[in-house]
Amino acid sequence: MTSWETIFAAGAGRETLEIKRKVEDEGTWYRRIIRGLEEGSGQWSSPEKNILPGTLLEDTSWLAMHPIELDSELYPDLQKRLLEVDPERTRLWSSWAQAVFGEEVDTAMAAAFILHAGTVCVLTGAGISTESNLPDFRSSSGWWRKIDPKTVASVEALTNEYELFHSFYSARITALKQAEPNNGHDILAAWEAGELVQLTATQNVDGLHQRAGSQKTAELHGSLASFSCSVCHESAGKDAFLEGVGCRVCGGNLRPDVVLFGEPLPQEAWEKTFEAVRNADVLIVIGTSLEVAPANQIPRQTRGRKIYINKDRAGTWEDFDLILTGSAGSVLKQIDFWIQAVKQK
Repeated sequence: MTSWETIFAAGAGRETLEIKRKVEDEGTWYRRIIRGLEEGSGQWSSPEKNILPGTLLEDTSWLAMHPIELDSELYPDLQKRLLEVDPERTRLWSSWAQAVFGEEVDTAMAAAFILHAGTVCVLTGAGISTESNLPDFRSSSGWWRKIDPKTVASVEALTNEYELFHSFYSARITALKQAEPNNGHDILAAWEAGELVQLTATQNVDGLHQRAGSQKTAELHGSLASFSCSVCHESAGKDAFLEGVGCRVCGGNLRPDVVLFGEPLPQEAWEKTFEAVRNADVLIVIGTSLEVAPANQIPRQTRGRKIYINKDRAGTWEDFDLILTGSAGSVLKQIDFWIQAVKQK
């Protein structure tokens, strides 16, 4: 007597789609549709030998049905089929995703959002750079542990406490020499190169996005990669700043081109960001608590889907379509895994 194994079953209304195979012959697959839920009322397809299981799923009409029984052998093919479909256009996408992606359903959905977006913008904060071994200057181990950064990174410190100001930023710049772009930076740069990301706006001043290869960036708080005179604004070199020499033109104190407390934000970078976000189909926010204005207003500028990635949930997390908790590098790596599953097929 022939033994049959059901590897796929889905149903909707009074119709069921089944795919079976002979236990004795793994190269023979059958597909049938049962209408009216009457056993045997459907017609078996002709035996198809030595074909890939995914070939039987090329007709995605099953996406209009509810999953009933799925063999894990089909998961890779089902996962690729789902990622090729925009979740917003398929009512039962989430049901199928829960069945075949399991605990990775949220990262898979994020990948699908990105794959089917026309434009994607990214906003990053300090959380993406902590994985690059940058020291926390506010920690108890920092030599300025008793100094409020809002005081030392200020216009007042630049003007009246330059020695302290210079020591603070010299230490930050020196620490950057030991830091390298991490997996999160690399993935975002690769997405940009693959035309998946159109802009990366960052609150960070470390330049790690650019070092990873990102070119379409907006630095919302300036950069530690360039320097100028605090008096005449003549450009200067990093070595000159670290050596503590004065401006070659007027002798004024040198400074990194970062936004200090008490200074206006760089208008061009912010306008560029707001415009891109307003036109984005997907906004990905990474490693920022969104507790400080005006950065916390950026997600509210888009009508597109919003993805939030952070070790902790922000107070405004309910405004997002997807919340992915974890380190930036690990979460982005899993999203990229699903993206590459489609790109490299």
